Amino acid sequence: MRKFTSHHTKVPDRIFTKELTLFLEIKAAGKFPDPGQRNEIGTICAVGGYASWTSSEEVGKKLIDLVADNLPKSLRIACDERNYWSL
Repeated sequence: MRKFTSHHTKVPDRIFTKELTLFLEIKAAGKFPDPGQRNEIGTICAVGGYASWTSSEEVGKKLIDLVADNLPKSLRIACDERNYWSL
């Protein structure tokens, strides 16, 4: 894994890819994505991509495992649960 850098602001800061690609915003414990980050995550999901955020190592590992195990339906459900603002 390596840090993803984009010239576009608010893009999630990690990308995990295998057969699926997940854009993941990683926040400090107890922190949440800001409005611009929530909008960018929602936009990625709205066009069929997988994007979410976490401030928990446990949740982050769960999301990454879904990518590694190529489980698109489970990944979509997990992203939707985390991205409650875009439902």
